[in-house]
Amino acid sequence: MNLFVLTVPALCVWFFRRGTTQLRTHPGPLVGVCLAYVMTLSWVGGAALARYMLPATSVLIILSIAVLRVGAGIQWWSLAVAVSAAAFAITLNSYPPYHFALDDNLAYCDFIELQADGAHFLQETANSEPVLTAWPATDEFSQTYLGYTNRSLRTLSVPDFEPAALIQTTAKDSFQTAFVFSQRYEPLNTVFRPGRYLRVLAFWKRAQMEFFDQPPNLTPEAAATRLDAEIVWRETRGPLYAAVLEKRAVRDHPQQIR
Repeated sequence: MNLFVLTVPALCVWFFRRGTTQLRTHPGPLVGVCLAYVMTLSWVGGAALARYMLPATSVLIILSIAVLRVGAGIQWWSLAVAVSAAAFAITLNSYPPYHFALDDNLAYCDFIELQADGAHFLQETANSEPVLTAWPATDEFSQTYLGYTNRSLRTLSVPDFEPAALIQTTAKDSFQTAFVFSQRYEPLNTVFRPGRYLRVLAFWKRAQMEFFDQPPNLTPEAAATRLDAEIVWRETRGPLYAAVLEKRAVRDHPQQIR
């Protein structure tokens, strides 16, 4: 999340300013942390997620600040640290103009609160089960120890909310209630969106199609149309949303509700 705001000035000072050669650096901590990461993750496995690198990143931040302090002097060092801290604070609490994982910053709080509010609504008002939804809501609703519900709700799992998955599931399974939500972040197509300009590059288009070519989130209205349902609860936080849908047949015949 904009770590380059700190590392780029530190690299410039390191290569172009005198005095940094006097900085006494000890590569042991950084090398040791990196080796520990390689060995640990090779053994336990795991995805290539930015948060897995936080211990190594903290060592890099300390090294960058030390370089700026020695090579740039107290005045420029203070300015660089202040700008970097401001950039970290802004990106920690905002949605960037590009795709990113929601758990990379405090946007994950919005996601969790939407899930919790939806679980509370279902538990208090919806008696129709199973609830059609996708992970992680399937675990949140069925596993009470996670703290989202006081009682376990029966769920019907779908891999995502794309039309094909919904049609396939509804064709073979019956349900009365659905909980749909934003599974990914979709940035606005503004002038600040980098992908808007990178699309002209052939390698970028190939990489997008191979690794990140995902259809946009299905809106609650579109999901309701696909499922022949009505939206009975909806909440948004920033660009994220969550909604509870109830099939029209159930609303027309309340005696069918279990």
